[in-house]
Formats: sequence, structure tokens, C-alpha cells
Amino acid sequence: MSERCIRMRSSFVKVGNKRRSAIILFVLITVLLILFSGCKSTGPNDPVPHDEINESPENVARVYSESVFTGNHLLMFQCFPSRFVSMMAESDLVKSAQWGKQIQDSLLINGIEFLGTESGKAEDLSSDSDSPSFLAKAAEISQKSYVDESAIDQIATCEITLYFKRDGKDMYQTVSVITYEVEDRWYVFEMEAINV
Repeated sequence: MSERCIRMRSSFVKVGNKRRSAIILFVLITVLLILFSGCKSTGPNDPVPHDEINESPENVARVYSESVFTGNHLLMFQCFPSRFVSMMAESDLVKSAQWGKQIQDSLLINGIEFLGTESGKAEDLSSDSDSPSFLAKAAEISQKSYVDESAIDQIATCEITLYFKRDGKDMYQTVSVITYEVEDRWYVFEMEAINV
């Protein structure tokens, strides 16, 4: 072989080695991205067992969001203190049942199938229970939920993702729910925001 051929062949080998290492690096990065992007769960969690509804802000927020979306007013009542539900007038109970039926009919008419909920970690809003913002929120909860203000131990907000199917297409909606704890039981105060 001539010296010229050897030099050309040598330069191709060097370029080939650079390409090989670039390809290996590309494959390695791609595999790592796929592995790490799969770490976040997507899709609904298992349903909250009936006896665990009021055990955490995430559980009560999930059940409340599900009950609002599906029109299950009886399930919704479990997300509030019993005193609040017992203070409701008979007409309020009838309106709740009618509202639930309207939501269920609307889901049926629009071809929407509810798949479940997923909860993010609750954000504790009561790290300083003497702060003006905590005291103001506790007073608001007390006034609207018939709970003694001093009985509120914690307040938290929780992001909930609702999963559903419409016309065969998977969809989701994220909501923010404010919850509070009284005597080691969590209840819902309100749905704060809907993120589209």
C-alpha cells in the first residue's frame, strides 16, 4: 500500500472512532432521558379506601375532587365535618342530590368517562400558626364550616389531577383544593383554582 493510501485510511479510522464515541454518547443520553422521564407517575392512583378518606389532606382532596367531577354528593358529604352536614337544611340536601344527578347526566350526554385522580404532595400553609395569613384563613374556615377556629390544627393546599376520557381521548384537569385538620381528621374547605 502506498503511503498516501495509508494516510487516507488512517484519517477515516480516526473520524470513525469519533463518530462511534458520539453515537455511544448519544445513545447513553437518550437512555438516561427515557429512564428519568419515566420516574414521574402519570395516571390515576388507586381509589382512596372509604375508611381512609379523612386521614390526609391528599386523600380528602382527591375524594372531594372526584365527587365534584362525578356528581357524587353523598361521597362529597364525607369530605366535610359531620356538624357542617347536619346543619344543612332539607332543601340543601335535595338541591345537592339534584346537582349530582345533573352532573352525572352531563357526563353521560357528553360521552365523558371518569378514570380517577392523582394527588401531588400537599403544601402545608400552617408552618406559622400565629401568622396573620393562617389566622385569617382559619377564621374564614370557621365561619363557613361551623368549626371552632381554635380547633383547626393545620391548613394545607393540594394539587389534584383528574383523569377522564372523552370521545376515546385521554384528558386531564388539575385543581387546587384547600384542606384543614381538626382532631386528627382532614376536611375540605374549598376548591381554590382550576388549572387548564
